[in-house]
Amino acid sequence: MIKVDIDEASAFDMLAILHIKKGKGNEIASESYVSLARLIEDHLGAALFSRVLRSDTYMDLISANNLVFDYVDILNTGETKVISASDVHRANMARFSFKKLLQERFFTDPLTEQKI
Repeated sequence: MIKVDIDEASAFDMLAILHIKKGKGNEIASESYVSLARLIEDHLGAALFSRVLRSDTYMDLISANNLVFDYVDILNTGETKVISASDVHRANMARFSFKKLLQERFFTDPLTEQKI
């Protein structure tokens, strides 16, 4: 296993993705969610971890990730609903915006991921 340092918002973004996957019945994602949540809480402390999880910003990040997942699912299943590349791009940029906002609201270091 490879251990890497990431900014806090990226860790919460990964947690949000696992939250969505476990909600779809993915047992491995459920186990990974619990493991990652414990790791983040150990690093941040229970109070800050809980504050972030209860925040509107984190809920927005989950929603934005969910929309990206929905779009990809639609594209993968070949449904007749038309999803354009720009729809997916806008959804992903919204996800990035909420991740950046989460980093700015709760942590001192800037988000390491940059969109150009």
